[in-house]
Amino acid sequence: YYILPQVWAWKKGRIPIIESHFDILASILPFDNKFFNKSLYVGHPLLDEIKEFKNENDIKTILSKNENEKIFAFLPGSRKSEIKRLMPVFRDLSEKVEGEKILCVPPFNLEKLEIYGDISKFKLENNTPKLLKKADFAFICSGTATLEAALVGTPFVLAYKAKTIDIFIAKFFVKLKHIGLANIFCDFAGKSELNPEFLQEQVSVDNLLNAYKHYNYDNFFAQISFLKEYYPLYIEGAITTIMISFLTVILGSVIGIFLALMKLSKFKIVKTISSAYIEIIRGTPILVQVLICYHGIPTLPDIYIGGVNLAKVIPGALALSLNSGAYVAEIIRAGILAVDKGQTEAAESLGMKKPMFMRYIILPQAIKNILPAIGNEFIVLIKESSILYTIGIQDLMAKTNTVITGTYRPLEPLLVVSFIYFMLTFGLAKVISIFERRLNKDDRN
Repeated sequence: YYILPQVWAWKKGRIPIIESHFDILASILPFDNKFFNKSLYVGHPLLDEIKEFKNENDIKTILSKNENEKIFAFLPGSRKSEIKRLMPVFRDLSEKVEGEKILCVPPFNLEKLEIYGDISKFKLENNTPKLLKKADFAFICSGTATLEAALVGTPFVLAYKAKTIDIFIAKFFVKLKHIGLANIFCDFAGKSELNPEFLQEQVSVDNLLNAYKHYNYDNFFAQISFLKEYYPLYIEGAITTIMISFLTVILGSVIGIFLALMKLSKFKIVKTISSAYIEIIRGTPILVQVLICYHGIPTLPDIYIGGVNLAKVIPGALALSLNSGAYVAEIIRAGILAVDKGQTEAAESLGMKKPMFMRYIILPQAIKNILPAIGNEFIVLIKESSILYTIGIQDLMAKTNTVITGTYRPLEPLLVVSFIYFMLTFGLAKVISIFERRLNKDDRN
């Protein structure tokens, strides 16, 4: 898949260029959709690499260990410049802590150990996930490795020393509070800082040692849980699905009424247009219709309602509305024709114009007749909205796909989303049945 550049950091001007060249954008960060109009979150590659995570027993062990029993991981990065800047600090720091010290050396650096200087006090490990799973605490350079440590569940601090020009660019162009990816996740999620970060001159033995000695383990373990909690995704997906369904039901009903009246018109050209539209919609796959609307509608300005960006859901909602309108039209037409012809003749004999007797006499009776069929169409509509995840709309199915990607367990997320869809459709069915009972009660009265 194509990994989106990190435009959330800077260079947001790249967004329209990227979107104009690619049909589907696969992002590795869950907050990419705040910037891209059509990105689909597929999960971070780290989730492919990490096979083991710390459990509650591991956490209890970390909290109960004495310092001389602990395992400390040192991750000075992978680039030569990073390593040369950090290793003197890490070497001095290793003499201040007791316990086992393990240095993470990427496989491609195993033949270039001279860049690390004196490493006689360290054991070596070249598998980062394995080291983080084993370690009780870590000192990390790489921003991405912070996310890896957070996912594994290893407490850590970040120490980063870069070229002066890099820091200059970061301060003036990159508008981010943190540089570690774990903290950036927390920022976008509205969470507090996960771990301490030390930059440039702040990277000293005293600062790192003090951060370790006064580390807030409770905050860390409470914070990292949100990275593995997926219920907010289902809530977000359900809100988007409900919003799409609501827009589609309203617009589809309006389109259906107009098409039904057009098909019942005495004007041949109007009747032909309605019939042609209905046949074309019923004769083409809904996925094709969704893609046509998706590619055919220009990019809209962002409009947020209930946390849902309407600019992203409108193409999908419009496609479903146009599709539903064709079926609703046939249902309404059948309902109108089912009303006794004598009612129309009686209205005409009283001098009522067609729009008047259609509004006050025919349609009320037709709606009562077609309510079960219309209700069924709306229920189908809610379920068909799941197809919109193919164009990057973050509905229930898209969020479920995110959970599957993150957990490697497809069955449970699919059962959960099935239950949510059932509750939505069951609730709608109950509402429709209430309306049916009230209409029947009015008839008896």
